[in-house]
Amino acid sequence: MAGDSKSFQSNIQLLFEELELAVQWERPSILLAVCKSSITQTKAKAALEGQVSKLGQAVQSIEVDSENADIPRRMLESANPANTVFFVSNLDKGGGENGKAAYRTLNMHREFFVDQRVKAVFWLTPAESASLPKHAPDFWAFRHRAIEFAGPRGSSRKSLPAGALVWRLRSAEQVPAEIRRTIEAQEQLLAGLPATPESSAQRIELYEILAILHWKLGESAQALDALSRGLALAGSQQLTQARGWLLNGVGIISFERTDFSKALEIYTEVLESNRQDGFLWMNLGVTLSALGKYREALFRSEQALRLTPLDSRLWTTAGHLHLYAGRLDEAIVHFRRARELAPEEGPPRAGIAICFGLMGLAEDALQELGLEEPDGTAVPPYLLATKQAILGDGQGALDMLKRMIANGECSAAELRRDPSLAAALSPSQISALS
Repeated sequence: MAGDSKSFQSNIQLLFEELELAVQWERPSILLAVCKSSITQTKAKAALEGQVSKLGQAVQSIEVDSENADIPRRMLESANPANTVFFVSNLDKGGGENGKAAYRTLNMHREFFVDQRVKAVFWLTPAESASLPKHAPDFWAFRHRAIEFAGPRGSSRKSLPAGALVWRLRSAEQVPAEIRRTIEAQEQLLAGLPATPESSAQRIELYEILAILHWKLGESAQALDALSRGLALAGSQQLTQARGWLLNGVGIISFERTDFSKALEIYTEVLESNRQDGFLWMNLGVTLSALGKYREALFRSEQALRLTPLDSRLWTTAGHLHLYAGRLDEAIVHFRRARELAPEEGPPRAGIAICFGLMGLAEDALQELGLEEPDGTAVPPYLLATKQAILGDGQGALDMLKRMIANGECSAAELRRDPSLAAALSPSQISALS
């Protein structure tokens, strides 16, 4: 990920140098800057504007809309065009026939830019970059330089790891040794409950808790056994909602075993009688994404958020769905909402940082992680490892994570399932966590 960061700064420098020469030699400079992310575009504009001020030039933004598609006219209306660098954006919003009025005005008045020695940066989306030579070919020929900013590229993995799926019950953050002790305590509590219909709901919840705890340790067989016991009890008592919660766990384990078809079958079945359950809809969305049905996956995730809007875990999972689809702007929006709901949780912060890293904005990524102490004092090792991955030191991140496992700070299964780590590290590095 470090290469993308260098590319961002290098691109800003290239644009600045072109403008510097234009000012020095009093010549025009028509620059095209293609940004695949609106966040990257905003950051790049701010960075370049800070540089342009050193040249004694003002920056004037021209945002095209259907009422203001004549870009040359708007430039002529500037108070001091000779000492101005124009930032032009939103070419596709010019209105007119086929929405291409702004392109046609550029093509009709192409000589204006040379005659008036205009200095302008056209901030383009990939779609606008493709339209420009098609709808304004003569203007396109006048360009001096085109720069493409890196990303977004999303994760190299085809599907999210199982850690993106959500269990109904929240479990406290515990190290493996504490989880073992909690399992023993839950089993003792379960053994002490009377086998009566009145205690069924409590026993079913204990089975669900045991399943989650075993799963966190990577013990899928024991987790499935607990879920099976709970399902047998829920079936005998005709507890439909409780059955849905337990089947959710079976779906998660099926997903982790890459049996996506079985997971899809489970979620489709259980949602027939639990249609207001946001957790089930979100997990259905993750499963659909693993099967390549990305559009439906994102639709189901938004449906889950409408049903359960105050659970940070669902917003985090939706963020990861967008991240893995390469929709980094949207991913950041969802991660930020998760952080608002649960400021103390690490996954939303890590998710935002990974997105910034993939955009080539390493400084923003590290700021998001809150790594202000140069030696990492009091910083959780998980976030330190995320930092190393963002900076391109995958081996360093892997070494940190292995030390966490060796020190009993977390289980290998937990780290292998982590969607942010899986997006930042290679599949072989994730597989090495054992």
